[in-house]
Amino acid sequence: CIGIPNIGGETFFDDSYNNLPLVNVLATGIVHKDKIKTAKAIADCYIILIGSATGKDGLHGASFASKELENNHENKLSIQIADPFMGKLLMESSLEIMDIPEVIACQDCGAAGILSTTSEMAYKGNCGVELYLDKVHTQSELLSEEIMLSETQERMVFAVQKCGIEKIKEITNKHQLPMSVVGKTTIDKGYRLFLNDELVANVTPEILNEPPTYKLKSASIKKNKFFKHPNSKLTAECIKKVIASPNFASKKSIFEQYDYMIGNRTAIKPTEFGSSGVWLFENDTYISLNMDSNPLQVYLNPYNGAINTVLESYRNAVANGFEPKAITNCLNFSSPENPEIAYQLENSIKGITKACKELNIPVVSGNVSLYNEIEGRKILPTPVIGMLGHTNSHKNIIRTAFKENETVYVIGNQIDLHSDIGGSVYFREMHGFLSGKVANSNIKMDLKLQNFLFSLRDKDILKGCNDISKFGILGALFESLRAGNVGFIIDDNTKLINEIELFGEIQTRYLISVCDMIETENYLKKSKIPFKKIGVCSGKMLDFRSFKIEIKELFEIFDNSLYQKVWK
Repeated sequence: CIGIPNIGGETFFDDSYNNLPLVNVLATGIVHKDKIKTAKAIADCYIILIGSATGKDGLHGASFASKELENNHENKLSIQIADPFMGKLLMESSLEIMDIPEVIACQDCGAAGILSTTSEMAYKGNCGVELYLDKVHTQSELLSEEIMLSETQERMVFAVQKCGIEKIKEITNKHQLPMSVVGKTTIDKGYRLFLNDELVANVTPEILNEPPTYKLKSASIKKNKFFKHPNSKLTAECIKKVIASPNFASKKSIFEQYDYMIGNRTAIKPTEFGSSGVWLFENDTYISLNMDSNPLQVYLNPYNGAINTVLESYRNAVANGFEPKAITNCLNFSSPENPEIAYQLENSIKGITKACKELNIPVVSGNVSLYNEIEGRKILPTPVIGMLGHTNSHKNIIRTAFKENETVYVIGNQIDLHSDIGGSVYFREMHGFLSGKVANSNIKMDLKLQNFLFSLRDKDILKGCNDISKFGILGALFESLRAGNVGFIIDDNTKLINEIELFGEIQTRYLISVCDMIETENYLKKSKIPFKKIGVCSGKMLDFRSFKIEIKELFEIFDNSLYQKVWK
């Protein structure tokens, strides 16, 4: 309804989310730099509210987001009611309004509604606000606190100089949007509310924008007793079972419900590459977007797990030829009043901080959702990372697909292929519980690999690339074979014969395909990049010497398993 393509995402299933599902959304906008509007108001402006009439929906929604859930029907009042068509009208009118020179600042009505929006605008602009609550257009008669705290959707607030008010009215009338002049900004730094000319509140913006802080009591998590995996021999049935897993199988039954081409900017469709791509035709460049999370690793080791989550998102962008530029995040945890959860939260933040500082990537936005638990059951700690990348030309984009007669290498960290499998998604899927060590990322090597891959691409040696993350080498290899509709024959000298070697989640590694082995290996040795040749893309079989499987059968399992297990 609002005309935004759904270009990618990630879905992860675990019993801990039963009745506690998480939905994190990354939305990215583009704007000419000289048209950016801030949320900093100045004195002697009028406060204008446009959009849907304010109602009781979403009351206390901000606090509800960090509230221990109970089976209580009153919680339904905390859920905002969306109106996508009104949202589209609001978006179009807001963009027109922001072209008016007299419009100084704007902000959407999000968490805590008019209260947070107007107090933040005053705080950021170092001025005051007077609001007249009887001027707010409402759905029914509301109490003062209901007007201020309602999170009714599809509303926008503007700070505008007097001579711009009529211009805004013309635009809102054209789009048939309600509009109210609800207050003004002042030179003093007061925040005053009036109802029918009676003063009902008088505080300062600082009180509303500088929250008190407190120190959490944290204690390291009690890990499950380490389980020594028997390192079973790889079999065809094992591979089929992994490919059929809801956490590996195709998610097309989810993403095909949404339009990923609307707006004609989508350059990379969902599942074609590790990242999704959008064309900025205004300057003929491209951005990439991806979202990643690894709750299992964060549970076992919050610090390393959070670092690895950032690095997985980073490698997704690099593997497709995009230079990582910025991240956003959503920190989803249960109650931080529990010392073990506080430990997870604190150390996840430290891990994200370390990764971003060493990668020189800013955190440009974020969100937090706490108290995700019900009746003593808690979600896994789930920090979600959204990464934005950029490239100047479509020629720089590296495909995920491997093609016929291309040779496949593993490059990067711990190239001997051995790994502890305990902290992997594979282990959770096969054994049903969490145990093991979380592998370390090597950030210096990651930066070196980025330069190497881009150099190999520019020399036209590199053909395909995929980062190695969940489900290890097998996960990356299968995705690339599926994208290229090709089989694979393992190299005679490669000992990918057991589960640990194939499914272990060693960090800082990529799978690449090339068409010139000699030049590739010379360049790898010259660059001092660890590497291992593992096979060649050919035919219509997955050939591991000890067994063979038709790729057609595997692709059918991959395409249909989630639909058959979940939706049917």
